[in-house]
Amino acid sequence: MDGMPAQTQTLASNLSSKPRRNALTRFRANWPVIIGLLIVLLCAAAAICAPWIAPYAPEQQNLRNQFAAPIGFGGTSEHWLGTDQLGRDILSRLIYGARISLIVGFSAVAISGTVGILLGLISGYYGRWLDAIVMRFVELQLTFPFMLLALLVLAVFGGGLRNIVIVLSIAGWAVYARVLRSEVISTREQLYVEAARSAGVRDARLLARHIFPNVMSSMIVLATFSVAAMIVQESALSFLGLGIPPDQASWGGMLADGRNFLTIAWWLGTLPGLAILAVVLSMNLIGDWLRDVTDPTIRNTR
Repeated sequence: MDGMPAQTQTLASNLSSKPRRNALTRFRANWPVIIGLLIVLLCAAAAICAPWIAPYAPEQQNLRNQFAAPIGFGGTSEHWLGTDQLGRDILSRLIYGARISLIVGFSAVAISGTVGILLGLISGYYGRWLDAIVMRFVELQLTFPFMLLALLVLAVFGGGLRNIVIVLSIAGWAVYARVLRSEVISTREQLYVEAARSAGVRDARLLARHIFPNVMSSMIVLATFSVAAMIVQESALSFLGLGIPPDQASWGGMLADGRNFLTIAWWLGTLPGLAILAVVLSMNLIGDWLRDVTDPTIRNTR
């Protein structure tokens, strides 16, 4: 009898550490996820250190050196990835464009996720008329076309980094609220929640300490996928001339500039397109891995 508590504690410790070991083992064996994480970290490091590692200023022009090819395709080491129609260095513009994409992606997810999570928690926990009101707004938001909303807001207030983040945040909060609401509805009926409520735990503490930690994994996965979606949407708006102003380097704007010169300078549109593809695919791979290691129904079958 004296040994039972120690055995129970050891068993609980082994059971709790087993999922972590399995997740780490699966991560080490999943080389696409490792490559994707390295790409995202490299892109983030380049964006942070852009003023120190970019060989030129992104807006610096040299009309005598326009359409210089990348190195290996007839170019020189003066411009590793070539130049555009104004003689601007492509590598420098890609590095500074990473700043825009990552700032927009993570900022929009942070704002929309915070709003959506708060509304989803309140709606799912309290229900009744409050749930009905929140869900009507969610349905209205989900049925309103994103591009129409973007055109409306950006036509009135203009483009720019701040307005792009606002538009994407307005368009993204409803998904978090809808997903979290359904999980809170099922979680609030669990025995440990009922026990905490019977013990007199206040609603705010109950939501913060007992309900949200048990549904947080799905929000992390959703946020990871949303970062990739926000980067694509920002690039699409900049490609259409509705996003980042032309005087700032952005991947979508570089795509728009290069579409008219694909036959004579393929690198103008190809390289920013590959940058978008690499970062978005990497974020999706990371999100897919997070879903596998946090979902017990998937984890236990592998």
